[in-house]
Amino acid sequence: MIFRISAPVSVSSVPRGLRPAARVLLSGEVFTLRDMSLAKLRKRSSVVPLSGAAVYFCAPTRGGGSRRSPVSCGPTTSARMAAGIPFLVGRGVKIFIGKGPLPSAILRVIARSGGVYLTAVGGCGAYYSRFVKKLSVAAFPELGAEAVLKLVVGEMPLAVSPSVSEDKGFSKK
Repeated sequence: MIFRISAPVSVSSVPRGLRPAARVLLSGEVFTLRDMSLAKLRKRSSVVPLSGAAVYFCAPTRGGGSRRSPVSCGPTTSARMAAGIPFLVGRGVKIFIGKGPLPSAILRVIARSGGVYLTAVGGCGAYYSRFVKKLSVAAFPELGAEAVLKLVVGEMPLAVSPSVSEDKGFSKK
């Protein structure tokens, strides 16, 4: 079964029955975050509408000139962003997108909020860029590649991460 999710979402619009490894096609608005932009956002959270938001741990690269779509839009390691996730949940973020495992305690924070952690495949930035329909700077343009960007995506293919009870889904065994 493939779940279709449109962002931003409300708690009631995050589909029930999402299971680890379930396939998701995400459409709508997605905000990108990286280390520097998350640090600034923690000080000035009102600059980005986070209620019901989807955030993608990513720093898209763009071609030269007036190019409005990314050349590459691959995920960054979510564990590096884990310390900021409780803050983001507290501001209403419902969908988190990244690569790799998150600590069990952070997965529980997301689950308790009615949110979901979706995984993207590392090394597939050019592939994911095909699903970006529009890109604009949402906040902190002075950060360059780490600025908060607002992406409009169409049916971006992702997968539900392993749950807390199945977090060994990322192990190399």
